[in-house]
Amino acid sequence: MAGVVLAKDATLKVTNGSYYLRFTLDQGASVQAFGASYAAYVSKMSYYPDGYTLSGGAMTALGSPSRVDEYEYVTVDGVNYVTKVGMPLNAQSVSEGYVCMYATFSQMGGKLVAMKIDWDAFDAAYGPAEEEVEVDRSALAQQIAAAQAVSDDGSIDYDVLAAAIADAQSVYDDAEATQAQVNMQTSNLAAAVDSYTGASAYSFKDGGSYRAPLTLLQGNLKTFEGRYFQDTVVIERSGDTYNVQLTTTAENDAIVTSVSYGSEGLVADVSVNDDATHTYTLHVASVLRAIPLSVVVQVGNFNPSTTTVYASIDASQVTVLSEPSSEVDDPDQPEEPSSDDPTPEVATVAMNRLYNPNGGEHFYTASDEERDGLVALGWQYEGTGWVAPETSDTPVYRLYNPNGGDHHYTTSAEERDWLVSLGWSYEGIGWYSDDAQTVKLYREYNPNAQSGSHNYTTSLEEHKNLVNLGWHDEGTAWYGVAAG
Repeated sequence: MAGVVLAKDATLKVTNGSYYLRFTLDQGASVQAFGASYAAYVSKMSYYPDGYTLSGGAMTALGSPSRVDEYEYVTVDGVNYVTKVGMPLNAQSVSEGYVCMYATFSQMGGKLVAMKIDWDAFDAAYGPAEEEVEVDRSALAQQIAAAQAVSDDGSIDYDVLAAAIADAQSVYDDAEATQAQVNMQTSNLAAAVDSYTGASAYSFKDGGSYRAPLTLLQGNLKTFEGRYFQDTVVIERSGDTYNVQLTTTAENDAIVTSVSYGSEGLVADVSVNDDATHTYTLHVASVLRAIPLSVVVQVGNFNPSTTTVYASIDASQVTVLSEPSSEVDDPDQPEEPSSDDPTPEVATVAMNRLYNPNGGEHFYTASDEERDGLVALGWQYEGTGWVAPETSDTPVYRLYNPNGGDHHYTTSAEERDWLVSLGWSYEGIGWYSDDAQTVKLYREYNPNAQSGSHNYTTSLEEHKNLVNLGWHDEGTAWYGVAAG
């Protein structure tokens, strides 16, 4: 048997103290048996889990054979022969170094065979077998289920999410996947869901100007390699319209002759920049979905050609260029009264802040009854988060994700309606923002969290600490009358 085992391909894994051996068979190798040389082809293999006895150099199998795992084959003359096998090793095999097997050969029929494992040589060649901790896939399974429950709106953005689900499922099904790979796919899929649902999107302010990363996607979801445009866009919000500015690259500016966008094929506005590049402006209702583009290019004297791509904007990685004056105060400076006149009395309510140690979500409510109910269920009460006005002209909407199990809060009616269209439950007005904009509530986003991916705080120190830990700074969420 030793003649057909390729020891150099052998691998040994130890999981929770159990040994598992895999090796390759050299199908067609020449072996000596019954005084003749045969080209050995092994069609079936089994092993004896109950072990064996050795007497006078002869091995006797104990119990009944059990089939090995056969996971690769080679076809010879129309017949499949196993080439890679795997089997658990019992305590006797580990201790004595023998594996008792039964192989069925093409030329010799069935034969009891023994394989000797030289542990010293094995360790010298490959290092000692390392204890392998069992990979925990539970979080990935939950994330896959949550992603699969998200509704398909027929856009290329859902195709991107579906591809992320497929990648995650592939890793989940891979018995060889490491914990690091499983954790990475869990994080990647959570980010893909948040991107598709808009949960990770920055809350663009009316009158604000922003810069965000741009990726051009082809219909097959591959990144378009033609560098027609710079890799960021400028977004200016005007009411319910987002003016998205794509600027050509210097090397390809001359060949781009026109850009149209959307299902209606609207022609983009074009302007010339100081460096002779051109900026094409698209007027769209949302930047949370990829925008279809038709780019007409002409090289030399060749006929013009049209390239169809999708402009995918990462609305979670936003740089604020400017926002309305009330929003751009230096965050490092404390808030100061804007007038010497007495401040009129405002009816207020204390906002309770709670934390779920199991899901990682922070929850905010003006209801003491709701607070006490959650505390009884194991949530941790963290005191008053801030003081809100009882009413104002700026409501803060509260939504619930039945798939992810967490809440989201926003002053944006557009963001609220968008999340509802994607399956979130609208739970009404949670509280109100202070129209006098006395105290900022900072908003941060954790791209790695499966639940509780947003945090809201009046504490500049907490805000900076989270950003330093990798959370995304998403600016000001709303305002309170006073800090907690």
